[in-house]
Amino acid sequence: MLSALGLAALAALGWGSSEFLAGLWSRRLPVLVVLGWSKVAGLALAVVLLVANGTTVPRDGQLWWAVLAGLCRTPALGLLYLAMRKGSLAVVAPVAAVAALVPLTWGVIRGERLSIDDAASIAVVLAGVTLVSWPAGPTSSSAPKPAVALLYA
Repeated sequence: MLSALGLAALAALGWGSSEFLAGLWSRRLPVLVVLGWSKVAGLALAVVLLVANGTTVPRDGQLWWAVLAGLCRTPALGLLYLAMRKGSLAVVAPVAAVAALVPLTWGVIRGERLSIDDAASIAVVLAGVTLVSWPAGPTSSSAPKPAVALLYA
């Protein structure tokens, strides 16, 4: 059995590689095609892992929350792929990764407390996203504008 750190590393590797591949493919294929195949591939992998692990389907409301989250995430992924198609991958991916602050904020609103390390990590992430999103200098007129990429993200 993998430790929590090992599972987190595998999740980060899977998430990062899927975003990278989707960014590349969304520049070659229509965004809806990439979105559809990413959902099919994710579902297939999830089913294989669930069956291999012997996990049963939840019988309470948890399954419907997961379905709702997946349905809400689909248009967000479509917009992410569109942003990666039109903008700089180096800007769009980190900005989109900050979306993890949404459930974190929800947890804080519902009473969870952040440690000093948590708050410092959030500050570093926000500073990093700000720096990577900042325009480096004048760009050519044919290059995608950072503001357009940020808007899509």
